[in-house]
Amino acid sequence: FHNEDTPSFILNQKTLKFKCFGCGRIVDLIDIYMHTGMTYMEAVQALFDEAGMQCSFGEVGVKTRREYRYPHPDDCGTRDAVNAYMQQRGISPQTLDYAGITQDAKGNIVFNYYDTNDVLCMCKYRPSHKIDKSKGENKNWCQVNADTMPLLFNMNKINTSQPLIVTEGECFPGDAEVLTPNGWVRLDEYNGEKVLQITPDLTGEFVTPNAYIKHEYNGDLYIDRKNNYTSITTANHNIVYYDYNGRLQKRKACEMPNIGTGYIPTAVNIDGTGIPLSNDQIALYLAVSADCTIDLRKNGGRYTIIMVKKERKYNRLKSILDRLGIAYFDNPCVGNGYKYIGFS
Repeated sequence: FHNEDTPSFILNQKTLKFKCFGCGRIVDLIDIYMHTGMTYMEAVQALFDEAGMQCSFGEVGVKTRREYRYPHPDDCGTRDAVNAYMQQRGISPQTLDYAGITQDAKGNIVFNYYDTNDVLCMCKYRPSHKIDKSKGENKNWCQVNADTMPLLFNMNKINTSQPLIVTEGECFPGDAEVLTPNGWVRLDEYNGEKVLQITPDLTGEFVTPNAYIKHEYNGDLYIDRKNNYTSITTANHNIVYYDYNGRLQKRKACEMPNIGTGYIPTAVNIDGTGIPLSNDQIALYLAVSADCTIDLRKNGGRYTIIMVKKERKYNRLKSILDRLGIAYFDNPCVGNGYKYIGFS
């Protein structure tokens, strides 16, 4: 499924499933066949054929709905217009092949919806160009004189013996960051690293995402400010918080109530190797992050200046710098109750 140079792929003899420790993916033999582009039924048939065994699929191609007007396949024999438009959106012809997307005689995109019996049950269309609403263009429509039904796209390429994960909704803009084992990474620079996943008991572990969806978003961003938390995200992004009764809740950012005495958790417990820093070094990082400004001098010198009011903070910071052997200068009488400490 991906390039790997370490021995990290095993077969579980009890479950007859493979696991890749490089990406965390768990697959069975059917998944291996389906990875080449087969449907579920085709993969099962191929597995029986390779084993030299006879099998019978009574439901393959069988139309199980009575009085349902099934659509006719709509494929003009070429997909040039669709390929050109989809490539502008970063979608390759190989992906279109896998998804079974075709083109009609007018150059429109045809999304073919099959059920688990490999029966074509619905055809949806959309123009193969940017939609101009001023001209009354429709974003999508279904095949005329054919019925429709609630059906997941590419349902015939789902391994029915495995759990199905459906992802949808909105998330963050590209300059938002996600936490990886190597630190924070911008989403527009994300390259498949493991990310921190939090469980309801506020423990975390680094896992490989089941999916990473890149979706162009042109709407307004929602600024969510709560007691101990500020986030800039899309309006429909889910925010997890504890209410005033200590119950874990989840709301869309645009629906977040005034949580009052509730709060959004900002720290988690994680069992890992830690970071190669002493407690004093960590404490200094936190102090700099919370209270410092950077002073650039005319001679090219660069100094970190921390101004505090509380005597306790002032003394504690000097003690940390002393223990770390970092030279500093301080002024305990700046005015307005502030004192400052500077170091390079």
